[in-house]
Amino acid sequence: MTPLTENVSFDTISPRSRNGTGKIPAGWLAKVCAILKERVAGTYAITRRARQDFEELFRELFAEEMLEVLYKVLSTGRYTDAREVFGMKPAGKAYEFLFPFRERRMYGKINLIDGKVLIHVISMHLQQKDDVGHGRFS
Repeated sequence: MTPLTENVSFDTISPRSRNGTGKIPAGWLAKVCAILKERVAGTYAITRRARQDFEELFRELFAEEMLEVLYKVLSTGRYTDAREVFGMKPAGKAYEFLFPFRERRMYGKINLIDGKVLIHVISMHLQQKDDVGHGRFS
């Protein structure tokens, strides 16, 4: 796989959160970023919907390349409006967040599965009105 370093471009949207939300715990970030960086088979899963949405938006990229995008976003703190999501299946600790990528406002959701070093990329698509932050970046 070709490194995305030159393909990852963030716009000038501020990574500040609004209304005091937006912080993801450092422990969760460390575990998820380690998985995203290493990309070892069996330590991550991408839903069919996330794969399709990503490939439709970025036809020149493969779905697995979203892992590098998410790694760069989370490891550099370029996300906003993060909040915990409850009731995920399989059970885990999930966060949804907004981030800029290629001058688009994106939404992502990742579930860190309990008791395993496994992440589940549930969603990655253009931000929609109902997504966190109600359609606004600060």
